Amino acid sequence: MFAPTTYADRDAAIDAIERRAVYGAVVAGRQPEVLLATAASPAVATALRGVAHGLQAQVSAQLAAAGQNPTAVAVTVTDVVPLVAADPNGAGIVAIGFPLVLGGLAGGILISLLVTGVARRITALVVYAAVAGTAVTLIAHTWFGILPGDALPLVAGVALAMLGTASFIVGLNALIGPPGIAVGAVTTMLIGNPLSAASMPVQFLAAPWGGVGQFFVPGASATLIRDLGYFPAADTTQPWLVLAAWALVGVVLSAIGHWRSREVVHLPE
Repeated sequence: MFAPTTYADRDAAIDAIERRAVYGAVVAGRQPEVLLATAASPAVATALRGVAHGLQAQVSAQLAAAGQNPTAVAVTVTDVVPLVAADPNGAGIVAIGFPLVLGGLAGGILISLLVTGVARRITALVVYAAVAGTAVTLIAHTWFGILPGDALPLVAGVALAMLGTASFIVGLNALIGPPGIAVGAVTTMLIGNPLSAASMPVQFLAAPWGGVGQFFVPGASATLIRDLGYFPAADTTQPWLVLAAWALVGVVLSAIGHWRSREVVHLPE
């Protein structure tokens, strides 16, 4: 169930875990140790704790067979990146995905129905994303404390996640009318959200759908917020670019729909 790789020493393995290159590591030697990161995935952390128990049983059996004290060597478990005390089971970091998705949908629908004109819609999108992103971050980060990390990058990430969904819906509505709202909602809720891997590792989804889901707004936002909160050393280039691309696509669709609607041919009476 694992795809193993090798690092030179314990420090290199810890660095790889903090960069989210791996989920955990087994440190061999006189004092065996299992490294894991509950913040990356509680499910994988549980599996690695099972590895530690199995390794302990093997070590104890070997010591007993050699006539030594079977408890002389203990396999230690080190949680390199644990979850915060306010979110001990990781349910909070998963639940943050719901306001991101629903907030983006609500913003896109309201702006599509209440605001006219491409410039005014783009302005409304930016203002809505900034206000909603700040509000969600303050609630999750400052009030409930379930989201660690620096507040400013988290605000930017949450705002961009909402902007990506809202902008796409507004753009589709401008291009094809009210059916565009339904298309945007279906794309986000029925395609992107199930493939987001917000509550499980990407590797737990059937290939290639785990990787595909990272190119939709829910998947990119879930990865980005987790990395910003718990893994500042991780490379977040892809989720930033994916969310920015969805926001830009929405703006382009809005512009195309706006200018196409102005191209009306007036025939003489």
